[in-house]
Amino acid sequence: MEINGLQIASVVFSLSMIFFTYYCFRKKYFGAISLIIWGLVFFGIIITSIFPSIFKEFLPILKVARLFDLFIVVGIFFLIVLTFINFIHLQKLRKKLGHYVQKDALDSEETQYETSDGETS
Repeated sequence: MEINGLQIASVVFSLSMIFFTYYCFRKKYFGAISLIIWGLVFFGIIITSIFPSIFKEFLPILKVARLFDLFIVVGIFFLIVLTFINFIHLQKLRKKLGHYVQKDALDSEETQYETSDGETS
């Protein structure tokens, strides 16, 4: 088994991302479940980089010509899922932000009304 430059780059990239993921976990950017999931993703990249022959059995079943094509398709699916999850979280944040802005506007209007009446200063 001969290891080429792309495999080395993939392993170095994955190891650095595992380190960065652990660093972000220690800084409390996310929880243990996210640490485990991302660790498994990067560990999976290491395994598929070092042992690509494991997946050659799936090529005829999936009717894919080359192993690289299979990795590209799986990568695109993964990116679509991440984009969709990111979109959902963005919509939730937008809704929360709108709620807080509306609440703040109503609170400041009540405060302004009380001070203009002369009841409270």
